[in-house]
Amino acid sequence: MSLFVARIPRDMNNRDLEDAFSKYGKITRFEVKREGFGFVEFDDKRDAEDAMKGIHETVAELVVEWAKNGGKRPSENECYHCGRSGTK
Repeated sequence: MSLFVARIPRDMNNRDLEDAFSKYGKITRFEVKREGFGFVEFDDKRDAEDAMKGIHETVAELVVEWAKNGGKRPSENECYHCGRSGTK
């Protein structure tokens, strides 16, 4: 199950973030974008649920929700949030 992660602090590196999530279960995919968001995919849905509930104890600023489209990458001109074509 994939999670969408937003508001990743600029001073937090990928390893720190991966370590924060890995304590909840086996991560099958971890991808962070420069814009302060990323995706974390867990092998087990319960682990993803636990991460959604508990990650704020480790990194309070994060926004974590279920990824749309299973965390698949949108096309280059597709909005992640609404799925419509267009650019910023």
